[in-house]
Amino acid sequence: MKINNIFYLHGHRRIYSESSLKRLLEEAGFRMIRQSYYRDPNSPIGDYDSHHERFPEYPAESSQYWDAVR
Repeated sequence: MKINNIFYLHGHRRIYSESSLKRLLEEAGFRMIRQSYYRDPNSPIGDYDSHHERFPEYPAESSQYWDAVR
């Protein structure tokens, strides 16, 4: 139930595996695809996330991103 709450109560509608999401990004023309996390110093968007501050009951690792270039 907690997994469903993390996704669906925050407006998300899809859950992808790492491999299927990467494949979809590649098919959409993205390249240099890499997974990053909350406060990742190598990510251009890592510092924009405030999810962990707003929802401290969820571990910081639950905030994940995909950096890519199109």
